[in-house]
Amino acid sequence: MNVIKWALVHLCVFTTLWHTVHSQNTVDSLNFNQTWQATFPAPESSSTSASNDIAEKWSVASSNFFGASEDLSFVKDPFNQSETGSVLQVLYNEGSFSPKASTQTGGAEFFMQPFGDQAFDKALLTYDIAFDNNFPWVMGGKLPGLYGGPPGSGCSGGSQSDGTNCFSMRMMWRTGGAGEAYAYIPHSSDLCSTPLTMCNDEFGVSISRGLIQFKPAIWSKLQMYVETGTAGQNNGILKIWQDGSLVISRTDLQYRSNNMIQLSSIMFSTFFGGSSSAWATPTTTHTYFKNIQLQVGPPVKLTDSRASSTTASHYLFVTFITLFIVLITYML
Repeated sequence: MNVIKWALVHLCVFTTLWHTVHSQNTVDSLNFNQTWQATFPAPESSSTSASNDIAEKWSVASSNFFGASEDLSFVKDPFNQSETGSVLQVLYNEGSFSPKASTQTGGAEFFMQPFGDQAFDKALLTYDIAFDNNFPWVMGGKLPGLYGGPPGSGCSGGSQSDGTNCFSMRMMWRTGGAGEAYAYIPHSSDLCSTPLTMCNDEFGVSISRGLIQFKPAIWSKLQMYVETGTAGQNNGILKIWQDGSLVISRTDLQYRSNNMIQLSSIMFSTFFGGSSSAWATPTTTHTYFKNIQLQVGPPVKLTDSRASSTTASHYLFVTFITLFIVLITYML
């Protein structure tokens, strides 16, 4: 009995240590070089609109800001009355869907570059999100994620990624509070045939729908890690944690086909839709965001792989001609 008891104790200790190390290896040991944390003003204290505060303090390019200013505000946390700081409230008016297609305002979309114009091959985006009580999930809606390429250059709203222009990896909520990763990336038959992957020729790729679950009136912590991998190869990484648990893990994605495209920004994108009124919210409602953070690896240099390819071809051509001349000279 003592042997059995000894074995059980050591098994419990081993299991605890394994879970601790495993947890550290998933997030804590990713070795980032820079961290940015979004600042939030005191609730209702700002003399300007929330959109102005965001544009000034969150490194937003005003030309890439979509959504009405009244759809964004800093308010007291509605689900934790002990919190003294503010949270970002996003308004979706009844009947609203995509801000570019709907006549009703609702939601917002903008790009944040807290590290300027630097490019990165890995990044971790973290934020807490909560949905109103009785939130109408309808068919679904967009949530923030990571973006590669010049901000606003496509890869959303039906503008596809061809591997040379841009890519995006956002989150979505779906019917009943199911969540997923939602990507505009180059996609082949290999990607589209993998489990829990749904491709769409007109819009984005749905990845692992239902492995994330959202509930109304409860805060949930989301962490999205993207590593772009090798240009033109299917070795890009996507990992998503919800409340500390790894729920999505892919190591077979292609984000780009050349080295001119790398991670550039946070794509703060949230609205009902979808591009048609079938996605519209039937009632006015809200989401809430706090603890927005971006961590990145060392900056990487963008290189024109097409130029490199041309240089290599030119070198081979010159080498061939030189060898041909040497051969002809030797024969004469």
